[in-house]
Amino acid sequence: SITKLAIYTDGEDEVLASVTPNPDNLDTWTLALDALDGTYMSDDLIHTLIHEFGHILTLSAEQVPRSLEVLESDDDAVFEQFEGACNTFFTGEGCSSQSSYINAYFKRFWVNIYFQSLELEPGELFELYPEQFVTEYASENPGEDIAEAWTFFVLDDEPSGSSVAEQKVRFFYDYPELVKLRGLIRCNL
Repeated sequence: SITKLAIYTDGEDEVLASVTPNPDNLDTWTLALDALDGTYMSDDLIHTLIHEFGHILTLSAEQVPRSLEVLESDDDAVFEQFEGACNTFFTGEGCSSQSSYINAYFKRFWVNIYFQSLELEPGELFELYPEQFVTEYASENPGEDIAEAWTFFVLDDEPSGSSVAEQKVRFFYDYPELVKLRGLIRCNL
């Protein structure tokens, strides 16, 4: 759950919002909103807030038990040690649970491109595989990809095509609890 709200600015038209786990309670989050970007209930703000909620949903402590040691360390060796010991997708916050949404998503859509993505500059993966991502930003990493696909799942009608990007949006329809949550969000927009 979101327990802290941070109002900040990084300048106009930069990062509109973000979420981060709270170090004092890893089960809670801080939502940061840029006071200079977006207007109340604009399409950009709605898209961004649903995207950020996608991070909370897919990276919750139940989905990805987080390690304070990893979150607080600037030492690459600590990060690499935790990542190497992980037998599921390592999100950067911890090892995803075997049955987590992000682990299933990673296994279905990222296994064959993940290590290639680590060698590329931002945007290059999208240039190689544009049909695999709902936006260029989604190609940054599996966490951004699932949050962007979640956003399209919530805001748009179910896609009927066969591209990987459309399969990613349809991924969420496999989970009745997410379909129900989608309906609740759409009713309240």
